[in-house]
Order: sequence, then structure tokens, then C-alpha cells
Amino acid sequence: MGNLAGIILNGQLILLIIVASICFVVTFVVFFMLYNKLYMPVPQSLSSQEERLHAFVQSHELSSREIEVLSLIREGASNGEISAKLFISENTVKFHVHNI
Repeated sequence: MGNLAGIILNGQLILLIIVASICFVVTFVVFFMLYNKLYMPVPQSLSSQEERLHAFVQSHELSSREIEVLSLIREGASNGEISAKLFISENTVKFHVHNI
């Protein structure tokens, strides 16, 4: 497209610059849209995450303690932090994590 415009607009420098600028902008927009479509993660709504968690809990028949451990894991708590919050040993936390 650029070569064709160069041949047609030979001797008309301003028009050639305008056509080149338009080609650049179109190329930039196309690649920007393609980048957003391919590489940007799609944010998931909180409700769908909660629905997936509920479905996981139901399908795996987790105990109430395992659900508590899972919710603390989702908050980013370590095994030691979970054991302190739930007043259980760290080995018990590891057992629940293994079951989950």
C-alpha cells in the first residue's frame, strides 16, 4: 500500500506525507486492537469466582473446616497463619490442604 501511494503521489510531498501518516495510524490501531484481544487477560467478575468456588465446594464435598482453610488460602494466608487463626496445628492445615 505504501509503495503504491508513493508511485501515485510522486512529486506531491504533502499528500505523500498524509497518506504515510494515515497508513501508520491504521497499522498502529490494528496492532493495538490485536494486542488487546490476544494478550490482555479478561477480568473475571467476583460473582463468577464465587460461583466457581461454591461449585467446587459442592462437587468435592468439602468439610466446614476445609472450607475455612480454603477461604484463608484464597486470602493469601500461609500454613502457619492459617494454623494460628483456626487454632489447629500446621500439620492439620497441611492435611486439609491435601484433601482440598
